[in-house]
Amino acid sequence: MFSFEIQKTRAGLNLITAPLKDSQTITVLVMVKTGSCYESKALNGISHFLEHMFFKGSEMFPSSLKLASSLDALGADYNAFTTKEYTGFWVKSDSRQTDKLLLILSDMLQRPLLAPAEVKRERGVVIEEMNMYQDMPMRYVGDLFENLIYGDNSQGRLIIGEPETVNNLDQTKLKSYLDKQYIKANTYIFAVGRLEEERLVQKIDHYFSAVKIGQGLDKPPTKIRQIKPRFKLLNKKTDQIHLVLGLEALAAGDPDIYALAVLTLILGGNMSSRLFTKIREKMGLAYYVSASSESYSDSGYLAIKAGLNKEKLLAAIEAILKELLLLKDKGVTVKELGRAKEYLKGKLLLSLETSDEIAFFLGEQLLVKNQITAPSEILDKIEAVNLPKLKLIAEKTLAAKKLNLALIGETKEDTVLKSLLNSYQKKF
Repeated sequence: MFSFEIQKTRAGLNLITAPLKDSQTITVLVMVKTGSCYESKALNGISHFLEHMFFKGSEMFPSSLKLASSLDALGADYNAFTTKEYTGFWVKSDSRQTDKLLLILSDMLQRPLLAPAEVKRERGVVIEEMNMYQDMPMRYVGDLFENLIYGDNSQGRLIIGEPETVNNLDQTKLKSYLDKQYIKANTYIFAVGRLEEERLVQKIDHYFSAVKIGQGLDKPPTKIRQIKPRFKLLNKKTDQIHLVLGLEALAAGDPDIYALAVLTLILGGNMSSRLFTKIREKMGLAYYVSASSESYSDSGYLAIKAGLNKEKLLAAIEAILKELLLLKDKGVTVKELGRAKEYLKGKLLLSLETSDEIAFFLGEQLLVKNQITAPSEILDKIEAVNLPKLKLIAEKTLAAKKLNLALIGETKEDTVLKSLLNSYQKKF
C-alpha cells in the first residue's frame, strides 16, 4: 500500500504526492476541474477541443512534432483525456527524467500556441472523431443513454460536442476559456513514483509559475426530473441491437456508494454475475450483457448494457427487468455477498500496482469527491457492506421507478417496448 500527501505549495498550487520507494518511474498527472459540464450549450465540446490543442505546439516546442518527439525522447508514456467534470494530462517516465518531463508538460499547458491554422485543421480531426464514435454503437449507446437520463443540459450533452459547436470554435474562444478555467484553484498536480519530495515541490512551483489566479466557472447543479419511463431509439442499420437500461442512483460522495458497487457487481459486474449467467449463458439472449454504476459529483445512475439479435430484443429486456425485480424483492445471498466483496477488494489492489494507476486513482477521487479515501479505508468500507444494506440500496434505487431505455439498431418494437417499461415500473 502507499501513502499520499495533499498540500499547497508556496506558489499556491495544489500538489498531491505519493512516493513509491521501489519504483523506478514517476507519473505526473495534471488534472483541471473543467469538462463538458462547465460549458454553455454554444461552447459544447470546447474542453475536449482545447485538450487536443495543447498537443499542437507551445512556446518552447512550437509544433506537434517537436512536442511529441521531445516526449518520445524521454521514453515516456503520455496522453490526455476529457470527461464531463475534469480534464487530465499525464506523463510517465524514468524518474531520472523528472526535470525534462516537468518542463515539457508545464510549457504545453501554460503556453500553448493555439495557432489559427492548427485550430482550423483540428476541427476536421474532431469531427472525424465524432463520426468514429457514432460508428461504434456499443460505445455510442452510452452517450445516448446519458442524454436520455439527464436531458438537454450540460450533464446530458456529449463531451466531444456537436459539429456546429466545434466548427464555431476559434483561437479567441479557446484562449478565453483557457484563461477562465486553467487557474490555480482548478488545477491539481499529482506526482507518484520515485520522488525527491522536497526538491519536487520547488520544481513544481518553478515550472508551473505561470498558472494564473482567478475565479473559474461553476458547474451547474444536476437535476433529473422524471415521473415516468423514458425511451430513446436511434434507428440505424447494425448487425446487433445495442441497449442501455438504467435508473438514477448515487452520487460519488454518497456513503452508500460501496454498497451500490457490491450490488452492481452481483447484478452484472463479471462472468459469474446474475445477468451474465442468466441472459447470456442460460438463455442465450445476448452476446454481451453487464451492469455498471456511474457516479458524478452530484448525480449517478445504475446501467445495464447489452448487445443482442433484434429478434431477441423483447425477451432480453423482459428477462433483465425480471432480474431487477428479483434483486429488489428477494435480495442477495450470503454466498453472493462474500464472493462480491472479495472480488472488489482484489480488483482494487490489482489496479494500484503502478505509478500511473495510483495517480488516476487519487485524481479521480479528489476532482469528483473533493477528498481522497485511502485504499485501506475503501477495503474496510467494502467489507462492512451487509445484506440489510444491500436490500435497502436495491429498494431505494429500484423503487424510484425511473426506468430509462436507450437503443441503437433496427427495430419496429418501440411501442411494445414503451408498454413493457410502463408495465414493469408499476411492479417496482
